[in-house]
Amino acid sequence: MKESLFSILLMAGVLASILVMSRHASAATLLAYNGTYDESDHGLYSIDTATAIATFIGNDFASDYISEIELSAGGVIYAADTDDNTLLHTIDPSTGSVTGTITMTFPMGGDVLTALEFVGSTLYAGFTTEGDGGPTFLTTVDIGTGIVSTVGATGVPSPLGGLAYDVATSVMYGISAGGSSAELFIIDLSTGAATSVGLVTIGGTSFGGTTALEFGPDGVLYALPNNSSSITGHLLSIDPLTGAATDLGDTGVELLNALTTGTIYKKATPWIPLLLLED
Repeated sequence: MKESLFSILLMAGVLASILVMSRHASAATLLAYNGTYDESDHGLYSIDTATAIATFIGNDFASDYISEIELSAGGVIYAADTDDNTLLHTIDPSTGSVTGTITMTFPMGGDVLTALEFVGSTLYAGFTTEGDGGPTFLTTVDIGTGIVSTVGATGVPSPLGGLAYDVATSVMYGISAGGSSAELFIIDLSTGAATSVGLVTIGGTSFGGTTALEFGPDGVLYALPNNSSSITGHLLSIDPLTGAATDLGDTGVELLNALTTGTIYKKATPWIPLLLLED
């Protein structure tokens, strides 16, 4: 009888845990940076993907001009500074405070990083010439020495607003920053060559360029429109197979321009009742 009661209570605990986990499994947090010229607004934010609302975390940057941020597996944010293009800052994601700065050495053919993405311990970046609208080349950044190295001789035929690596399919995506239409690419990590997935549109209509791209901890591909877009300040989700986008809503911050993954809500620990059964 006691064994039957134990089984019933055990199943009840497991079912309760499953219900809690199913409520929170899709809820995710992103981290974004607001690189506006208005110093009162710039800084690190968190974005709740369920509501698209951005919440200020903090800021102590000497520069407003951050083109992209990326969270490492070790819990450190790397931020590319486009005020002084050769600087890569490290940031505490809980406070927005700068913890260090790396001076980068660039190869010939460009002067700015426009996108960052970790694949394992390797930091990849989009490398181009600031302001000329030319191609972006895939590079790797040695975070120990600051040396930036080009991957292959071909690049993406437009400036990149962001890179995003899908750990489920081992595919690197990139998205164009400028122009009247955003375009999604698949980028070969061994050659740097880009293949177009298609234009990124909402209901078949273009909204302009983008400034950030990232897979969230929920597996969804997210993007931010740039400051010349008709929906700047909004959070988008994108179908990586087609480029079709969905407007998830206004973040409440006008010029968020950098995006990285954040945290996923913790799954509940199953409650398992322990009964002392008599021999």
